[in-house]
Amino acid sequence: MKIKLIIPFILVLTAACTNIEPNQISKVCVNETCVNVELAQTEEERAEGLMFRENLPQDKGMLFIYESEQLSSFWMKNTLIPLDIIWIGEDMRIKNITSAAPCEVKNCPVYPSIHPAKYVLEVNKGFSQKHNLDQGDKVSFFIEDQAPANTQ
Repeated sequence: MKIKLIIPFILVLTAACTNIEPNQISKVCVNETCVNVELAQTEEERAEGLMFRENLPQDKGMLFIYESEQLSSFWMKNTLIPLDIIWIGEDMRIKNITSAAPCEVKNCPVYPSIHPAKYVLEVNKGFSQKHNLDQGDKVSFFIEDQAPANTQ
């Protein structure tokens, strides 16, 4: 379960881009590394995130889109897959990366962003290190395997 701990408590997925609708984003790329993304578009999907899934293919991830840059926190309640949580700013640069462990107990740790972010990408733990992703790297969104989406 993913919870935004700063008021309001509900994650809001809105039109983050001027030229595309969020539901058109199908791929996120950093440097030469790309992942196909699943979007959490409804309140229920955002609250569930990647809970109860036993695996996540190496070329897949989940993208959360916020209305504006903000500090946010995630937790791993009932999440069975260790994840890298990648916070991305409105400037389309990685703000920070955190590795998060699965949690099946009542009081799970919280993983907060260090800097405000407009986007959050979840991928398998170790993905960021394996592909040398780092703070400041440029991120691009793609629509159905086409050109990068204009997100400004």
